[in-house]
Amino acid sequence: MNGKLKKLISLFAGMMLLVSCGDVNGGKADTAKQGVNLNEIEQKYPVAYKNEGEVVPVDTLKVAVVSSSPYKGIFNGFLYSSGIDNEFMQYTMNGAFPTNPDFTLVLDSDETPIKVTVNPEEKTVTYKINPKFKWSNGDPVTTKDIVKTYEIVANQKYIESSSSSRFNKNRKKIVGIQEYNEGKADKISGLEVIDDSTMKIHLTEVTPSVYWGGNFVSEFINAKQFEGVPMDKIIESPALRKNPLSYGPYYIKDIVQGEKVIFEANPYYYRGEPKIKTIEMEILPPSQQVAAIKSGKYDIVFSPELNIFPEIENLDNINILARKAMYFSYLGFHVGKWDAEKNEVITDPNSKMYDINLKRAMAYAIDNDSIAKQFYHGLAMRAPSPIAPIFTQLRNPEVDG
Repeated sequence: MNGKLKKLISLFAGMMLLVSCGDVNGGKADTAKQGVNLNEIEQKYPVAYKNEGEVVPVDTLKVAVVSSSPYKGIFNGFLYSSGIDNEFMQYTMNGAFPTNPDFTLVLDSDETPIKVTVNPEEKTVTYKINPKFKWSNGDPVTTKDIVKTYEIVANQKYIESSSSSRFNKNRKKIVGIQEYNEGKADKISGLEVIDDSTMKIHLTEVTPSVYWGGNFVSEFINAKQFEGVPMDKIIESPALRKNPLSYGPYYIKDIVQGEKVIFEANPYYYRGEPKIKTIEMEILPPSQQVAAIKSGKYDIVFSPELNIFPEIENLDNINILARKAMYFSYLGFHVGKWDAEKNEVITDPNSKMYDINLKRAMAYAIDNDSIAKQFYHGLAMRAPSPIAPIFTQLRNPEVDG
């Protein structure tokens, strides 16, 4: 890849991962009080960059993910347990459910991999699989793949062996899934399979979370790859760790465990085979990120730490892209233990941090505004609520926190 192209797309910067809680409707509420306007930052560092120059032929794209720890290597977009793993998959292997700018599911579209139709009166969601939606071996994605994924997620042996938290209260709104989890049924009655490409999901109620996909499995496994694999062995199976099939734009060709993943273009991708044939994606230790960015070693760097911003802000060989974060971070305390059989935390009222007044005192003692200014260089803000401001339909900008 030539130097000009590197200069244009070398860095995909850290505001994807900041603790941002400014008012998305103009930055006049919480932003003004704290001296930070994330909207102005987004104008300076947009979420996307379009190169107006000539197309440069590229065989291999070199990508880094900044992380102080290796990836765990659970390569499925729903069964993973580490955000680092997801960084490797979200633009390569995932993509079953495209979303709108407000992050709601795209509904009733024949152009998406799965046409999703919500019927609040019937309390059903219908899936119609696009015939172009195929795995990287050429096989079509089918309802068998969808059902098998739900059966894994809700299986108690899988939950205990993987310490999975995916079987939560939202997914329990699927009819019959609780009975399946408890071993009272051998299938999930609320998953009504009509044929290989069409199915209905029956819910106990339709809440707003349906439109954000909160009740559903967001990515799938290939059912054939998991035939005969015991549920308590799923998490260590080659189908997850070594050779998972992909329906995204790329599939895994080779793995250097904990360090690098080599992706190849998926010839069966429903939107057409990608023009860049190979992606080499690897872990970049934080201690090396500034030097790597300055040298142009990578074409894209995901998740750089915000504390390096002053060192890279004025570099002329990169373009910084940014958006408001989709999450908030917090300080938490262990006041109990996880019960895998019950899928819940058992609280210990005798633990040191159980006293709510002690936790409140510590919260008041922490000056988050100063932390955001001094350590995050104005790219982070105090969170007045647990809903990030990028979710415009869900957040009340008047909440002061």
